[in-house]
Amino acid sequence: MLVRKLTEYELVTDAERCEDALALTLLRAVGMMSVNVHPLRDEPAGSEIPVPAAQYLGVAVRAEMAIVVGETDDAALLRAADLFRHDVLVARGTGTQVGPLPAPSIRLQHDGPAVLESARRVYADGGDQAELRFVRYVDGEAPLGLTADGQWVRTTLAGDPQDEGVDLATCPVPAHGIVTLRRLLAP
Repeated sequence: MLVRKLTEYELVTDAERCEDALALTLLRAVGMMSVNVHPLRDEPAGSEIPVPAAQYLGVAVRAEMAIVVGETDDAALLRAADLFRHDVLVARGTGTQVGPLPAPSIRLQHDGPAVLESARRVYADGGDQAELRFVRYVDGEAPLGLTADGQWVRTTLAGDPQDEGVDLATCPVPAHGIVTLRRLLAP
């Protein structure tokens, strides 16, 4: 199940029918910030304050979700969730360039288990650079699995060079780790 925001869910079992169902909270509307008498705790979680606007009375609410069908590994599921949750954001830079955007300057193909989280143009070390940032959200180290034009340098998050001449296909991405790559763009 893919959702656009954090939400509560529960696996509900119907013992009579031997079936499981996924219960998903689409909207949580409350009338009080807290309640003083609660069956699951001895003391209040906070002040018992009315919050009538939290009921969403008369407000249209839209919920979006998707279901991934079939067998998939964790990396593919995370990539699908990332694509579902986030629209692609394209923003024009604030540089002095006027006119149409330049033609794409890098070609890449990525089929590795890490997720491409950022692709941007940076000005560093006296020149325009392309920067790619990949994140591995699951356990276990895995190769990056990237094919791209040019010579790439692995950098720190701050852009300081670490490894030059990186083999993009086999570059290791640590469990729950980030890999940042940069390359000079042709003038």
